[in-house]
Amino acid sequence: NLTISDSGNDIIINSDGNYHISGTTTKHTVIVNDSVTATITLNGANITSSTTAPILIGKDASVKLLLSGINTLTNSRQVELRSKDSYDLCALQTSDGTSLTISSFNGDNSVSGSLTAVGCSYGAGIGYRSTDSTKSSKITVSGGTINTTAANNYSSGILGGSINITGGNITAVGKLASGIVSANKSKNDTITINGGTVTARGSDTGSGIENNCPIIINGGTVTAS
Repeated sequence: NLTISDSGNDIIINSDGNYHISGTTTKHTVIVNDSVTATITLNGANITSSTTAPILIGKDASVKLLLSGINTLTNSRQVELRSKDSYDLCALQTSDGTSLTISSFNGDNSVSGSLTAVGCSYGAGIGYRSTDSTKSSKITVSGGTINTTAANNYSSGILGGSINITGGNITAVGKLASGIVSANKSKNDTITINGGTVTARGSDTGSGIENNCPIIINGGTVTAS
């Protein structure tokens, strides 16, 4: 069990395994190193960062994130347009080749356990920063209650790679951006919804679910506006 706090240090996960994280901080973050395979349970974690992503998952890492209790991740960085590509701008951020699955600690399709993820300008609540056009991230939501939004303009709720939703209760809100969007840099990404309750809202020119890649809806309850 790991507790994150202002008086502690960053939590750096550099070995495969199971991790349990709780606590509150505005000074430290969680970093999952490249190529690590980990199951991480968030149980009452409240992490705010003004310098980087509160949780940053490295390249080719595979993470299962289990939600227990109420959890909040906030990226409060202030970013100017000319420097937006230099920073990690999401609250929960994936990288090239990352596989991220989010679920409830009580199992897939349960809505128990919540995550509120707030991204900064030009980022996303749950998102993806790419430096390699040949790779993509894969974000799967199979349980939990997830609310993603933006603190500032030009930020999406969820930004992939490929996005796959099979369960849970998901609300994704963009601010001058789309609610759910895939960057589709690999040209092979999709947004697929097979279950769960999904509410996606964009604003200004943004869509609820942006259609710059195939959107496949086989099930669930979807409201997009």
